[in-house]
Amino acid sequence: MNELVGGASQVGWVAVKALLLYLTAVFGFRLGERRTLAEMSAFDFVAAVAVGAIVGRVPNSSTTSYLAGAVTLITVLVTHRIVSKLRRFPGLATLFDHPPRVLVSRARS
Repeated sequence: MNELVGGASQVGWVAVKALLLYLTAVFGFRLGERRTLAEMSAFDFVAAVAVGAIVGRVPNSSTTSYLAGAVTLITVLVTHRIVSKLRRFPGLATLFDHPPRVLVSRARS
């Protein structure tokens, strides 16, 4: 039965790790730039999915501490921030972003 329910202390630590990782992610995203889903590049999407995977998996792992999860989370967020800054240089932006696609070239009135 313990395999199905687990111990109360185990469930408590899962909740504490989840809360701490969530707050760490929120704080990390608050330091970054705001973007809507429409403005996200593939690189932004990958970073968001990686953060979600870290926040979702680390609390349930009995072999991974909050500190290890937080270091992983912060590493992903800092790397994302650095690459976001590097995207401002045209030569490097081509490595991370697709060129814009022109949908309408000449509008007729």
